[in-house]
Amino acid sequence: FPSHDIPKKESLHQDLFPVPVKVSMNGSEWTFIQPIDTHQLAQWGQAVRNCVGSASQYAEDIKKRKHFIVLCMIDSKPTFTIQLDLSMGVMNVKQIAGVANQRLDEAQREQYSLAFKQALQSREKQLASNS
Repeated sequence: FPSHDIPKKESLHQDLFPVPVKVSMNGSEWTFIQPIDTHQLAQWGQAVRNCVGSASQYAEDIKKRKHFIVLCMIDSKPTFTIQLDLSMGVMNVKQIAGVANQRLDEAQREQYSLAFKQALQSREKQLASNS
């Protein structure tokens, strides 16, 4: 992707994970975060070699809350990009891309789903203890 396509720096919503949530699974540490701004999203796109960071449409859709982008690191290494959307009050995983837009195999998908559920549960506990 051309470097001139770097978006201007704009803040993005962090509704799901305003702070990184860490989950231990099979001896690895999974970290789920939401990009704080368009530059972090662009850097992530470069790190995992996918177009999420350079497509200004992603940033626009995040701002409108049409999509939620969650970044997943395993042992501090950028690994997955997750695109979620909200439909009828239910969060749906629209797509999960590995490095260089690889699709997940069944085992990876299962492991990812478990880790993501744990991260969401951990986040719900944080919210409950804050109220």
